[in-house]
Amino acid sequence: MSVTLTQINLYPIKSCAGVSVHSARVEKRGLQFDRRWMIVDESKRFISQRSHPQLALVKTGLANESISIQFDGMEFEIPQSTSGPSTAPVIVWEDEVEGILFGGRVNEALSDFLGQKVSLVYYPDSSSRQANLNYARPGDQVSFADAYPFLLLSEASLQDLNARLAEPLPMNRFRPNFVVRGCNPYAEDDWGQFSIGSQKFRGVKPCGRCEITTVDQQTGIPAKEPLTTFATYRKRGNSVYLGENVIGETEGEIFVGDELKIQI
Repeated sequence: MSVTLTQINLYPIKSCAGVSVHSARVEKRGLQFDRRWMIVDESKRFISQRSHPQLALVKTGLANESISIQFDGMEFEIPQSTSGPSTAPVIVWEDEVEGILFGGRVNEALSDFLGQKVSLVYYPDSSSRQANLNYARPGDQVSFADAYPFLLLSEASLQDLNARLAEPLPMNRFRPNFVVRGCNPYAEDDWGQFSIGSQKFRGVKPCGRCEITTVDQQTGIPAKEPLTTFATYRKRGNSVYLGENVIGETEGEIFVGDELKIQI
């Protein structure tokens, strides 16, 4: 079995549209620039496509030292990283993380677009957030991603799902960081230690999927699939699963076309 990395995807702002790249740097918290920004409400709690599916329409891009943001006919730029004294504790699920609040017109525009007052916040290098200890080890870090630094999904798993659906779904519905080709459907469920190119990873658990998978990433409109179909064959307990949550063991560059090797 020869497994190849076919996509690398970054999500500079949590729950907004992603960016496909040819190469990326693997860091302890996840891919460089991945989910280092987030949108929070007035209580400083994160918001996502679960409650605001229109976030799918907030497009992002990477250029030079900035991140471009496009939505509702407007375009803004924010820095890829920022520093400053305007810090505050922000909440991601049950975790409280020290973030840097970002000011500017983009917050007003996002507030108008989402129908409530919101702000962008940055996750600085000085902050620390432990990955979910149900499966991670003490010291494993994550940025503003839900619980783990990386998500991997095989093309074969999506193809198997699509064979069960009346209308096939694109890969972006599932928001993976890594997409691979060359394995059997759901093989990634059982990957423990593996490498992509020169970088080492470990799979920690299959990824429980939520209602974000029902949001059309082109229109921001939610539907019932694929959760209805998942429940017929990918349900364990109260959750349905697709893809693998992954933690990095090393730091360095990976490239589309790199080979994925399972460690025996």
